[in-house]
Order: sequence, then C-alpha cells, then structure tokens
Amino acid sequence: MSYRVQIKAGAIQVARPLVWDVYDDKGVLLLHKGNVIESARQLDILMARGLFFMSENMPDPDIGKPVPQQEENCPFPLIEQIYPRLEKLIDANNPETEKDFPAKIIGLCSQLQRACTQDADAALSTILLGTAFRYSIRHNVDVAIICELIGQTLELSAEERLSVLAAALTANIAMTALTDVLYAQPDPLSDREKEAIVAHPESGVALLKACGVNDPLWLSCVLHHHRSADGKGYPQGFSEDPPPAAARMIALADFFCAKISGRSYRPPLSSHKAMQAIFPASDGRFDAGIAELFVKTLGIYLPGTFVSLKNNQIAVVTRRGEKIQSPIVYAVTGKDGMPLPGPVYRDTCLPDYGIVRSIPAKEVVVKVNRYQLWGYGGFNPK
Repeated sequence: MSYRVQIKAGAIQVARPLVWDVYDDKGVLLLHKGNVIESARQLDILMARGLFFMSENMPDPDIGKPVPQQEENCPFPLIEQIYPRLEKLIDANNPETEKDFPAKIIGLCSQLQRACTQDADAALSTILLGTAFRYSIRHNVDVAIICELIGQTLELSAEERLSVLAAALTANIAMTALTDVLYAQPDPLSDREKEAIVAHPESGVALLKACGVNDPLWLSCVLHHHRSADGKGYPQGFSEDPPPAAARMIALADFFCAKISGRSYRPPLSSHKAMQAIFPASDGRFDAGIAELFVKTLGIYLPGTFVSLKNNQIAVVTRRGEKIQSPIVYAVTGKDGMPLPGPVYRDTCLPDYGIVRSIPAKEVVVKVNRYQLWGYGGFNPK
C-alpha cells in the first residue's frame, strides 16, 4: 500500500537535490528524485500547488516537515530573494508610505554584500545566468553587485559601500515603470519620455527624501549618476567639476550592464565587447581611472559567459583568473557539441583550451546547472 505524504514548507530547500519523487495534489509527477530547485521563486510556485511524495510504508510523522536550514556559502538564494523585495519597495504606487523604507533598502544592500563576500564570482554570474525577473529590478541589482566589487577595489569602507549600493538599487526609482517600457520599445523616444529620463535623477532624490532617506552619499549618487566625468550630462546647473567618484562608478556599471543585457532593437553585447566599449567613452563620459579598475576587477570575460574553446568545446566561465584573458572555465559539451555528463575543468592558459570567442547564451542549446558549475548543493565540478 502506498501512502501520500504532504511536503511541508521548508522540507525542500533551494540548491539541494530532492530526496523523493514529487507530485502535485492531483497525483501528477512534477519532479524526479535528485532534481534540484534552482531558485526561491521556483520553489514558491511549486509549493503553492501543494506537493506530496509517496511512501510504501506508514510514514514517520516527522517526514515531510521542515528540516533545519544548513549553512552554505551559496550566494544564489540570497540574491534571488532581493528581486521581489526590491520590487515591492520601489514599485509601489506611493513608496514614501512604506514604513522604514531606508532601513529596508539598506537591509537588501547588506544581504547583497554578504552574497558577494560568500562567492564574488558566483554573485557576478547571476548577471548573466540568474533567474529571470523584470528588467527594471534585475538591472538595479546587477549594477549594485558590480558596484560592491569595484567599491572593494577602491577600498571604500563597508558603510560607504552600503550607501553606494542603496543608490544603485534606487537610482531609477522615479522611472521604474518607464524603464521596463523602454527596454522593450523599438521606437525612438518621445519628447515626454526624454523629459522623464532627464528629470529622473532630481525626481528620484525628491522621492527618496519623501521616503525618509537623508544619507548624503546615497542622495548625491542618485542625483549625479548621469553626469559625465567631464561634468556634462544631466541634471544641468552644476559646475564643470566632475561628479562624486561613487556616482561615476554607478554610471559605469549602469552602462556596462545595459550593454550586456541588450534591448528589443539590439542584441546584447558579450562582456568582452562591452568592456571594449567602455574605453572610447572614457575620454570624457567616464573616469579613465575607474574604467581601468573596472576591467581589472571584473576581467574581460564575466563569470557566467559561454565561450568557445580552441578544441571546439563550449565552456562556461566560472571564475576570474589571475590573467584577465585567461579565466577559469568548465566545459559543458564535448568536441562534437554533445552535452557532457558533468562540467570538466579546462585550463585556458593551455593552447588547446584557449578561448576563441564568447557565445551568446541564446545560441547555446545545452542546459547548465549553475549550482553544479559553482560547486553548490552537493555538486563538485570534475
């Protein structure tokens, strides 16, 4: 006789293999034993359906109940939790009515710092391989991840970096909905859209103040994140002195993330090409010194990038290497293009495994498990 046992919230954990075949409340098999839930969002959707497993014996009353969360230095769940929480905070009709708005934003920033401290390369990979979420929210988080790592390179204090991350997460608070519209819009900007874009730094500062923000660095970064290193850009009315270094850092990260995300009217650039695009613009738009630190910190192949190797294998960049042109990669296909049973380390410093080019993710038919690639959830890359 088989017994149907309901799975309680907390019994299934993100990044850990399932210990049962999982069914919905109608008896439909949803997932096989050993499969991995890759995101908190995916888990929430599944749990909402009511999950069960089948037991041949009378089950122990504790089976299926929540199990203690094991400590693991995996940044993926931490970052994925930020998206919906940030969306709730900045996309409300009246965010200034949100109680403790500044503290809640800083809490998200602290969580992001923790994720970057746990595994900076895995955190960076979420920019390219993370769970899908609406552009206006993901873009802000992507920019903040990069600002955290650049801020560390600049030796900013943890407190200063929190203020910069808060600015990165809220820089577009006055045009959140418009950001999503423009992301999918193939047509030229209307006059009204241009006005909203030019106005959003000042409008954003006004809205943040109404939300209770009084941090000078946070507000300054939001106000100046569209001013160029030569003092130009918007808003107008300031001296020719360059904007604060932290604002210039956000501007550069914003530019880079926009380039690698693409738009409806243009494909995304590879991180290699986006890095190359930074330097022609650094003659006035960006600070040349910060641009150099940017490339030195991130490398030219961002973790999460698919690359073609000289031996015709496709690999995923998992870690920045000692040399920016030779990152750590794991092959995910054989020379014939067929998926490998598990990721295999390749030394890109060796002639046979040198990187030939980046490959757009949409051209890769192999499905990869990022927990496996970065060695989480009981996986060990071979």
